[in-house]
Amino acid sequence: MGPLGASCPLPCGETCACDAGYVHSGPDCVLRRWGPGGCGCTHQGRLLGPGETLWEGVGCMRRCVCPASGGSVICTQGGCRPGERCILSHGLRTCVPWSMATCVAAGGGHYITFDGRRFRFPGSCVYLLSGLSSPAPQDLADFRVLLGTGPDGVPRSLEVLLTGYHLKLDPKEPGHVLVNGDWQNLPFQALSNRTLIFRHGWDTVISCPFGLRVTYAPGIRVVVDLPAAYMGHVAGLCADYNGDPSDDLHVPGIVLGTNMPEDALAWAFGHSYLVGSPTECLNAADKMPPPPPSCVTLPTTSTPAHFAHICDILLDPLGPFQLCHEMLAPGPYVQDCIVDVCLGIGPCPMLSLYCETCQLLGGQVFPWRNSSLCSECLGLQYSLSIFAHLGNLVPLLTEVQLLGCCPSQDVSSSLHNTTLRPWTSQCAGFHPSLHSPPDPQPWPILKCQA
Repeated sequence: MGPLGASCPLPCGETCACDAGYVHSGPDCVLRRWGPGGCGCTHQGRLLGPGETLWEGVGCMRRCVCPASGGSVICTQGGCRPGERCILSHGLRTCVPWSMATCVAAGGGHYITFDGRRFRFPGSCVYLLSGLSSPAPQDLADFRVLLGTGPDGVPRSLEVLLTGYHLKLDPKEPGHVLVNGDWQNLPFQALSNRTLIFRHGWDTVISCPFGLRVTYAPGIRVVVDLPAAYMGHVAGLCADYNGDPSDDLHVPGIVLGTNMPEDALAWAFGHSYLVGSPTECLNAADKMPPPPPSCVTLPTTSTPAHFAHICDILLDPLGPFQLCHEMLAPGPYVQDCIVDVCLGIGPCPMLSLYCETCQLLGGQVFPWRNSSLCSECLGLQYSLSIFAHLGNLVPLLTEVQLLGCCPSQDVSSSLHNTTLRPWTSQCAGFHPSLHSPPDPQPWPILKCQA
């Protein structure tokens, strides 16, 4: 290339170049170094990011891993982990979980662990929601999910730490994710480990190739889904995922079975997973703060003849959730809802959680939102398709159908941050999450109907 302004005998054409300190790796630009955020490995003509795994042979009997430091692929004999099965997906063999477990943090500090234990912990700080415990099998991907909570334990910020990536979601930055200190537009895909972050209605979802899936709705709930391969190998507010809910609130130094009030045990358990300095927290007391006087005595049961509380909509045998009752007991959700209403949080987090859980179980929910009840997305239902091009890692288009409701009744303003844009193959170094399209019109694949 000659000096600027010099004549060139060759025809002009578009090209792509990485910034200084970066090099091409497939369709992406990565740091000019080995390891996280940089160069990975090449195996039989296929690019693997640092820490990425693939399986070979019938039954996935040969496992090949690109080390976290990059360099050369290491292959060993061995099939899928317990709780997983080998399938052929898009021409590649991979191990997928037979089953998943779900942990929930919702509303005013209400938690449901992987093993189904319910407890309330209204701490206001940053806590380890779930993460790989030690010791753990070397073939399990390391991760940590950190939950930042506001007053009364309401979910606020979320951080997910993966090999080579530190992801942070903030309610003040909808439609964006902080990746290793830099804000990126959504959807964002980390090509070195195929983690995908995208919007789903008012939710933001982080989906990892090893099975971890985190769904974040600030002020409402955080849901963590984890495959069975992690049973007994995690710790945090979601507990140990060992199939036994009776030991979920285990606190080091406190013997299981100790005659200790549930509130005191939950408070000690929650603060055992405090991240950072207690002095930075709004509420780092040694014991659970007492509820407001008006919330000391709350109703515990209702009968059809006395459905008076707004949360009783979950119990109504003729109401919108009637077909959910046989598969999901509404009582615990009603109690959590009543607490949230009394604390001023409102009924929507628990009503939405019951609705979503019922639908995931295959139940049908009739319209329940109205102008005076959780109307933030009233009448705005959408069907959303995600087209994610995985570059040289998986050279094809994958379509996933999702259903939900738009983040705002103002469709025109919500579409820009919610709409996913197509990937492009015109430029090898182009990454759509780093691109600001000159055309402000959204890609017309998202259709909202009022």
